[in-house]
Amino acid sequence: YKKQPLSKTQRHKKSHSCQYCCESRTGQIIFLSPFCASSRNSPTNNEMSLKEYTLAEVSKHNLPTDVWMVIHDKVYDVTKFLHEHPGGEEVLIEYAGKEATTEFDDVGHSSDAKEQMKQYLIGELAEADRKKKTKVDSGLTLDKRLALIAGSAAAIGVGLAMIFKANKK
Repeated sequence: YKKQPLSKTQRHKKSHSCQYCCESRTGQIIFLSPFCASSRNSPTNNEMSLKEYTLAEVSKHNLPTDVWMVIHDKVYDVTKFLHEHPGGEEVLIEYAGKEATTEFDDVGHSSDAKEQMKQYLIGELAEADRKKKTKVDSGLTLDKRLALIAGSAAAIGVGLAMIFKANKK
């Protein structure tokens, strides 16, 4: 039996029994706890730079032996997870090399599943390929919205009164 050397994360955790920090697939230690003594002297998650990938780069990883996908602008290599996926590997292969945020969110994954994803994180989507998330302004002021709500409520009330009156006859 040959003893394996400790990884960076194992050495880090052993030094202070941190249960929150983890090691990404690229070997970076990701500090998840603001209370971790080591994280105070290290870059924060936001400062740690993940490798950027374009959608074109991600799209090349679309084979059952090489499955990458984008979820919430993060790039994941889920190839090693295929056989473990509770929904079957076909589901993941279907979105190999693609943006899969909507499909991921529609399933309603558990917090455990979201936590497990961290070990497959390899990078983030290049800024140019991120979908612009803009807030649509309806153009209605607060006064107009209140008037619309009040008018709708009044119309419903009149309609219900007419139905009750018709039923009494």
